[in-house]
Amino acid sequence: MNATRFILIALFALTASARACAGEAQGQVTLGGSKFSMNVANAFLEDTGGGKPTTLVLLTEGPVDLSSELASPDPYFDLINDKAIAAVAWVAVFIEGKHVSVNAHKAGDETQYFASQKFGLDATVSGGGNAPIEGKLHLGGSGTSMQIDVNFKTDMLKAGS
Repeated sequence: MNATRFILIALFALTASARACAGEAQGQVTLGGSKFSMNVANAFLEDTGGGKPTTLVLLTEGPVDLSSELASPDPYFDLINDKAIAAVAWVAVFIEGKHVSVNAHKAGDETQYFASQKFGLDATVSGGGNAPIEGKLHLGGSGTSMQIDVNFKTDMLKAGS
């Protein structure tokens, strides 16, 4: 088998497994006055350089291909620079122990919407490791640029899984 064919088969398998492992999200996010339904949740580890990896849960309207992100030494950098993912609305949920923050994006808007528990985000998360990651996020209030009311449940994705 030549190298190109092997690489294509490996990428296909990784992409298929990443999509097959996607979890569910239910709820809505409002970003800059536009509402989006979050339907898919994917979780993976992100090394933020602090010694302990951060769990990143990506909430999207529909399935996204995360194969390049999972293969990258810096998945979040690849995520925010992926043109296919930039074309959809998404919410990145960062879980560091008991601290939860979110960074959100909508297509066609360069604004990064940010919220944390310190600044009004009501977040409850559990699981991780071998258990599914479950969470509830709420950020409300009229006149704010971001509102969130989403529940999610997903297994952790791993490169090559």
